Amino acid sequence: MMAGPSIRLRDVPWLIVLVLVAVFQLIRGAWADAGIFGAALLGVSVLTTMPKQRLPVAKANRPSVQSLSIAAVLAGIVLVVAPRHGTVTGLVVCIIGIFVGYSALAGGPHAAMEPRRSLSSIGRARPRALRNAFIAWGSLIVLAGVWEATAYLSWKWGLLVDGVMPSISDVLDPLLDTWAWKTVFVFVWLAGGTVLMLHALPVHRRNV
Repeated sequence: MMAGPSIRLRDVPWLIVLVLVAVFQLIRGAWADAGIFGAALLGVSVLTTMPKQRLPVAKANRPSVQSLSIAAVLAGIVLVVAPRHGTVTGLVVCIIGIFVGYSALAGGPHAAMEPRRSLSSIGRARPRALRNAFIAWGSLIVLAGVWEATAYLSWKWGLLVDGVMPSISDVLDPLLDTWAWKTVFVFVWLAGGTVLMLHALPVHRRNV
């Protein structure tokens, strides 16, 4: 009798993170955010039980350095001009996230050798540098999340005096509310992301 689909052990910590974030949003009373992370948890859970799912990679559609850079510049202009918490900014960030997420799954550095790869093969084909990047960025995100949650809950439950442990938004908001620092933040964020994408994607550098 064949065993049914199961969640891999290496995926469990990230599923736990999504559960904790969803619960935290419920505690905050942010129902929309809780729904988003709940949907993400469901989607990731389904994906982790589908090791034979195959992802198409269209070689002809890989972006050139020039097109990727132009897209980053256009996105940066929109993000600087648009209100930081507005609908337009949210849509642009979502589009960037979808593109980067798909590229991470289907368009990584081994895509040229493996036009169609399974989800389970991605972890085995991942080079050491990329694994280290996953660990580094994952650790940074988890630490930032722990800080944010601790700052909020200590304030909500009256465990600490106001200002003793400010949230990340309390520290960054005064800076990002100015045009200069907002522009710098968007530039650094998109420039760093573009450089990472250029290293991760088998882009057509000859087309520049």
